[in-house]
Amino acid sequence: MRDTVVPNVDKAFLLATIQQSKRLDGRGVYDYRKVKLTYGKGFGNVEVQLGRSRVLCQISAVVVPPNEDRQHEGIVVFNTNLAQIADPQYEPGRPSALAIEVGRIIERGLKESRAIEKEGLCIVAGAKVWQLTIDTTILDNCGNVIDCASIAVMAALRHFRRPDVTVQGETATIHTLTEKEPVPLGLQHIPFAITFGFFDGGKYTLVDTSLEEEHVMEGRLTLTLNTHREVCAIHKCGGAPLLPDQIIRCAKIAAVKVTELSDLLTAVLDEAGAGISNPLPDKRSARTIGEQNTHIKVVTKEEKIIDLAKDLASETTTTTQQDTLNSAMSEDGSESEAESDSESDSEEEETTMVLTGI
Repeated sequence: MRDTVVPNVDKAFLLATIQQSKRLDGRGVYDYRKVKLTYGKGFGNVEVQLGRSRVLCQISAVVVPPNEDRQHEGIVVFNTNLAQIADPQYEPGRPSALAIEVGRIIERGLKESRAIEKEGLCIVAGAKVWQLTIDTTILDNCGNVIDCASIAVMAALRHFRRPDVTVQGETATIHTLTEKEPVPLGLQHIPFAITFGFFDGGKYTLVDTSLEEEHVMEGRLTLTLNTHREVCAIHKCGGAPLLPDQIIRCAKIAAVKVTELSDLLTAVLDEAGAGISNPLPDKRSARTIGEQNTHIKVVTKEEKIIDLAKDLASETTTTTQQDTLNSAMSEDGSESEAESDSESDSEEEETTMVLTGI
């Protein structure tokens, strides 16, 4: 991939804003851009948009013989690709250094920390195991595709379901999704990659760098952590030297970011019934990471009707509450009719969830 030449005027302007703890898009130095998750029709099919960066992750499972030295473990394969239209510096016919780096960071963070329970992928020891293939495609590179790809892979792993298997002796029967409920993956923990960019000899640090900021940064550090504040992997790229105190400070910041990302992803999947039987919601919003004490509560229309009905039963309901109850019930009924009318078209639709202001 060819290097991008940045005019000295643009570089000086970017550095001047960073020195004032400001950024071109108005974010704080440790703020993420808006995160948007779009789930496809199948399990483990997720597209994540971080700002304008987009990454698609698809997980598939097939039955294969196990490795000779791992007779009781399944197999996990990682594939990372860069789409030709993803980056203006893409060179056809040559392997993408960016895709290789992103794939290695994510694979190292998952494999070395044993996040995926491979023993749970074994069907018949020494004969049949599940092979998971995690295909990650960078669709748009507008900065920090490492974190974007990490979120996509973790969201896909938590959303993925494999077919259930019944084993009798050495015979294994794979059931369809209609015969038996699909089985989620066994995950020990969920590690996220948090990337920091360094400027002016390492004096200034930014989280979630944009493409313009990456063109002038002097170094990059990616820390992969889980919610238990355990460091799963460290990747240092660039020539800016870092002191131990800087790395420790970045690890503390990354721990906060990982907790927020994990909570947001859990809230979305819990609201959607983990994507097994309940339809995913159209939208999901959350507050900024700076509001540490904010608790997310989703109040459904059914809960609102129940609360108003309780007020009516206690004979303390005013005319306005009665009108609100009738309106909510009629509105709910009209939406149910609309949903039944559009049921035939649901196969062509995808569900989008938006996590704002991380």
